[in-house]
Amino acid sequence: MAVVLTGLLFSLSASAILTDPSCGIVPVQKLNYATSTQVDKFDSTLGELKSVIINGEACGNISRDISSEDLSPDGVDYRVICIGQIIPNLPGQGEEIFQLKIDETNHLATDDELNSLPDWAGDDFWALYLNDCTDIQTYTITDPVKMAPYIGFSGEKIQIPVRTYSSNTVEGSNEYFSRGQTFMGITICVQYEYEPRLCINGSKINDCTGKGIEGWLITLKDSTGAVIAQKSTDTSGSYSFCGLAPGDYLVCEEDRPGWAHLDEPCRSVTLVDENVDGVDFLNVPLFSISGHKYHAKTGEGLSGWTINLLKDGKVIKTTTTGTGGYYEFKDLAPGDYEVCEVMKPDWKAVGPTCIPVTLDCANSENNDFENEPTGNLVCVCPFFLKNELYIGSCKEVKVVDASKGILANDQPGSVVLNPESITIDPKYGTIEVHEDGSFVYDPTGATGKLYSGLYVVFKYTANNGLCDSQYPGTAKIQLYCPK
Repeated sequence: MAVVLTGLLFSLSASAILTDPSCGIVPVQKLNYATSTQVDKFDSTLGELKSVIINGEACGNISRDISSEDLSPDGVDYRVICIGQIIPNLPGQGEEIFQLKIDETNHLATDDELNSLPDWAGDDFWALYLNDCTDIQTYTITDPVKMAPYIGFSGEKIQIPVRTYSSNTVEGSNEYFSRGQTFMGITICVQYEYEPRLCINGSKINDCTGKGIEGWLITLKDSTGAVIAQKSTDTSGSYSFCGLAPGDYLVCEEDRPGWAHLDEPCRSVTLVDENVDGVDFLNVPLFSISGHKYHAKTGEGLSGWTINLLKDGKVIKTTTTGTGGYYEFKDLAPGDYEVCEVMKPDWKAVGPTCIPVTLDCANSENNDFENEPTGNLVCVCPFFLKNELYIGSCKEVKVVDASKGILANDQPGSVVLNPESITIDPKYGTIEVHEDGSFVYDPTGATGKLYSGLYVVFKYTANNGLCDSQYPGTAKIQLYCPK
């Protein structure tokens, strides 16, 4: 029996999918009988069922043979009524009648029909044949309760009981002898409209090695930004979010110290009717650029010198050389940079003042600068700092510039080492010291009692361009607190 789906009327939503037909066939056979057929249930792992679409096609053959002495071309009217019904009991829909019906009058047999008369027929014979009649009907179920019997797992079936009924009658004005037969069957096809459960797949990749990164947290958010799920990448760097309905999502990777993103850390993903693959994140470990500042004549490291890091011609980081003249810029993504020294008065560069550096998945070391004093600078080692005394108020902030600062009476070109580490007891307020010797004393936040004659003391060390000071310097601020 052919499967016919013409005339199926329904509409799918933009994100819905329609399964292929699953058909159960009751072959054409003699009536009356009771049987059943079966179709596949909807596989619930595919997604959310929206509707069940049932298409039925009934087919059959009905014949009626009449023998009568009164049949003539002028005709004695005989009315032949043949009915065949096949009645499936559709779950969620109930019994539905598919019907073949013939209502004919005064049909005379053809020569071919007469030549094929049965033995019981006389010379006068009237015959009626109806072959391959069809009744096609379509039903759509959307009620979740009525759809429930159709939902299962892959391979499960749903039974559809089928019964039949037939009737053959002849009405006429004379005596006759007749007999007839009815054969009938049905094909029932079911399709399921559903919103699929889909997947978003991707990987976390180290762009320097091309290998996946394990244990990186990936977050899935809905269109409102609410977190739906989180997963860590597996040993190959892969991740998957599955069981998702069609819609808009946001996939984000975590920030992690020591790593840089090479693309956007969050991606917009729209699921329609297929999985979305290749939502990959590229990252690289961060690297460093380091070097030294040397005295060209003695080879000694020069501490306290400013080194700038530039990218695309702009300063992005600044540091100061430390012990041995060492400097370092950390947490840098691969790319092109430039390190430049900041010159001091009475010093000159021996070699370039800026060094181009390309980070290519490795640290860059030994980016060194050399300098030597001009004839105007005399550096003495060991180097001793002079102590300083200042007068301050217990109620007002005292701001001292470099010309009167803690290095004003020391060797030209000297700088304070690690000024950010210089502090005082909070009960006296706060102190902020700068590399050039300037400072700001703020007594207003003092936690203790301040009084006239109190000395606020802080110590510091410095470098004169050749060596560090032999001993720390001491600065005192004597307070005056008028009543």
